[in-house]
Amino acid sequence: GTRFEAADLRRSPGEALSVSKIIEDRRGFVWVGTSEGLFRLAPDGDVRHLTFGGGTARKSVISLLETHEGRIWAGFYNAGGLCLLDAESTEVEKCYSTSDGLPGNWVTDLLQTSDGKIWAATVAGLCLWQGE
Repeated sequence: GTRFEAADLRRSPGEALSVSKIIEDRRGFVWVGTSEGLFRLAPDGDVRHLTFGGGTARKSVISLLETHEGRIWAGFYNAGGLCLLDAESTEVEKCYSTSDGLPGNWVTDLLQTSDGKIWAATVAGLCLWQGE
């Protein structure tokens, strides 16, 4: 029998949608980083598609992190940098790039340590978020 059932997030038939990262937050929402932005799947089945502006640079979400405080960080492929979202409203709080100190705008991984520090891995090096 079938072992897996596809979850179709495409907005139109035939659209290619590459999925690169999945996390579940503390409220049970599943966040899915894709080649077409970020999707939030609610426990009740509701699906919300989030985009970030910035054209194609902020399109492919390849890294995700929920902080200890419940905020969501999204890192982008190629030139998009990093954006911070309010998990409840899904509003983008702020986006960061090399002009804010990131070594590179291609953010491959994110980590929050047990003491609360947030690390970002980029194709140009590792950095520690210093806060606002």
